Amino acid sequence: MKVFFRLFGAAILVFAVHLCAEHFGVYGIWTWSDGPMHFAGGVAMAIMALELERLVLKRAQASSSIPTLYRFVAIVGFVAIIGIAWEWFEYGLDHYVTFVRDMIGISQPSIGDTMADLFFDLAGGTCTFILSLVFFRHKN
Repeated sequence: MKVFFRLFGAAILVFAVHLCAEHFGVYGIWTWSDGPMHFAGGVAMAIMALELERLVLKRAQASSSIPTLYRFVAIVGFVAIIGIAWEWFEYGLDHYVTFVRDMIGISQPSIGDTMADLFFDLAGGTCTFILSLVFFRHKN
């Protein structure tokens, strides 16, 4: 249970906040709130990737001598893949699931919105990676 919470806890929390924001129309009232939510999503996905890295290295009994640049590319790459998948999900809701679009409105108003979403996803992942270097430098 502890491993499950460490892997998925932040993501579940961000998704729960997102569902509440959708339900109460927060994104329509404060249009700027989408950016911080994507930043939080990037943070949650980076936490998940860092925990997966820790579990894999522990199971393989490998040292943590992986170069920092490789770790950064892997962690932020994981965040990018999840962010892109989320954008595809929103696109699919907008174009193929009309009852959802009618309930909550359109999720993908422009390519600019999509690029901003991905920027905030990556910014959250990058900040989390940097903070993990600062605060957990000497932990295995």
